[in-house]
Amino acid sequence: MSAFSNKTEAAIVDHFLRGVEVPVSGDLYLGLFTADPGESGFANEATYEGYARQMIKFTEIDENGNTSNAEALLFPANVSQVDQTIAAAAVYDSADANDGNQVIHGGLIDSKVLGFNDLMSFPVGSLVLKVN
Repeated sequence: MSAFSNKTEAAIVDHFLRGVEVPVSGDLYLGLFTADPGESGFANEATYEGYARQMIKFTEIDENGNTSNAEALLFPANVSQVDQTIAAAAVYDSADANDGNQVIHGGLIDSKVLGFNDLMSFPVGSLVLKVN
């Protein structure tokens, strides 16, 4: 993932260039998408039966401008009979699908087809965000 949302970009400008205090997001949740949702949207969020956003925590930024998931993430299995291809992800401040404020979004290096009983997981450090 690599693009901040419109709301995050505005908060960066407000805080660092305008001296406006910006509230902290609190808990953050990773959502899965069949295609990139864009900078302000919810389009294409996963709809397979059993899907739910998962809480995510990030590491401190490293010397290369990278941060990654500090804990392993495991999404519920697809318990429907319909396959769904996951090609992108986005971070939101809400656990509820199609709700909340998007923080950052982008495509995955490799998409994954979730068939019946397949699940999506991200080991620690595998979801890398480049911030520069």
